[in-house]
Amino acid sequence: MYNYKEMMYKWKDFRLDEDNCGCGGTDSCGCEVKETISEGPDEKIKAKKELQRIQKAEAKLRERMYKLEQIFLDDPRPENQKLAKAIKKSYKDNVTKFMREVIGFTKKVK
Repeated sequence: MYNYKEMMYKWKDFRLDEDNCGCGGTDSCGCEVKETISEGPDEKIKAKKELQRIQKAEAKLRERMYKLEQIFLDDPRPENQKLAKAIKKSYKDNVTKFMREVIGFTKKVK
């Protein structure tokens, strides 16, 4: 049987000592060194241009996906109807989610 109380105390101690790696502050491991990353305006401009290219490619992909879906929908068989729905759902779940994340990441670039 596990002693859950003891496990919770260990977890609490671990979380509190998260910044302490055990080197004693000698900077040999780099734990005390906190680097700040600063990017110039060039990175933001480049990121926006790449985002525009990705959006353009995604628009073409979406158009092709809709054409493929219409090909499946033209056939009255129920198997093809299910395939058309599956294609659209897969696109929405994966590509749309990716695009939302990429746009959010690009907005965070400073």
